[in-house]
Amino acid sequence: MQNLDGWLVKEEDLRQPVASFLRRNGMKVHHEVHINGRIADIVGVDRDLSAVELKLSDWKRGLRQAISYQLACRRSYVCLPFGRALKLTPKSHYFEKEGVGVLGYMRDTEEVRVIVLPRASRRLLPYLADALKRGLARR
Repeated sequence: MQNLDGWLVKEEDLRQPVASFLRRNGMKVHHEVHINGRIADIVGVDRDLSAVELKLSDWKRGLRQAISYQLACRRSYVCLPFGRALKLTPKSHYFEKEGVGVLGYMRDTEEVRVIVLPRASRRLLPYLADALKRGLARR
């Protein structure tokens, strides 16, 4: 738990707003999904898969995790509290280079905004994506 601008925040506080954001974009949402030896906090499923790693501050670790999800997911994001996500703007080239998107959660309005758009994964292994989709369909 961290104190951000006078708010006590846990990663769990980001989960429901991000899930709602994905649902509004036409995705079915799954939580705590095993991908390539890691656990993605949230995976959205439409025609493709989108993974979201929730972080309060450790964006470098979140970026590494999001990159690993690209083996099975066409889009991958790191979501941080909005102020922290905006502070990443000078470092956005790290995310852009890897094709990972950045989402910012605004606690006061419960909104999730796209700060950096993801690129379709160049690392995608179709057989892994298909296996993950089949597994999620059985949930």
